[in-house]
Amino acid sequence: MTAELLRVCWIDRDYHRAAASDRVSRYGAYLADKARLFDPWDEAPDGITRDPVEFAIAAFNVATGPIMAPGYVRWHGRVRDYGATWSEHDGRLVLSVTLAMPSPVLLPWDWRGWERDFHGDWLEPDDRRPTGLARLELRWPVRTDRLPTPGQPQQPGVPNLADATRAVQAVVATINATVEPVLAELEVRR
Repeated sequence: MTAELLRVCWIDRDYHRAAASDRVSRYGAYLADKARLFDPWDEAPDGITRDPVEFAIAAFNVATGPIMAPGYVRWHGRVRDYGATWSEHDGRLVLSVTLAMPSPVLLPWDWRGWERDFHGDWLEPDDRRPTGLARLELRWPVRTDRLPTPGQPQQPGVPNLADATRAVQAVVATINATVEPVLAELEVRR
């Protein structure tokens, strides 16, 4: 299997450019529409947080579903869920990725497990028969110094596209570095 197929997630720049409603940036249009996410406590100067963790969470949430569909960030077919939030303990970014995996136990013959579509995505079967689905949730904190610090917005109340893109790139790189070894192991075992 090639390394490209084992990426957990990636930024879909081709679709991003081709589908831009403003002919500049599809992600940028969503950022402007969802700018309120970048000031979660209504206290940021110019209406956009300068906190790297808050900014990265907002940038990532805008870049993924359900806000953007299809997302600016795309996912490997085994990824069933993902998230970015802050730690209640120390304020760091906490990332999570949930992967579909084979059942760790032998299920009865009439039970169903994950199904795969022609794109290679792992899908839940319909509920006409008993189903057993195994998931592996990975969750880890990210050091704040691994996140870019956003600058002053060029337009008050609207996050800078360049800052948001850098934040999403940092999150994607961290997810891939952390989860790719696990994904590679699962793909070898299928």
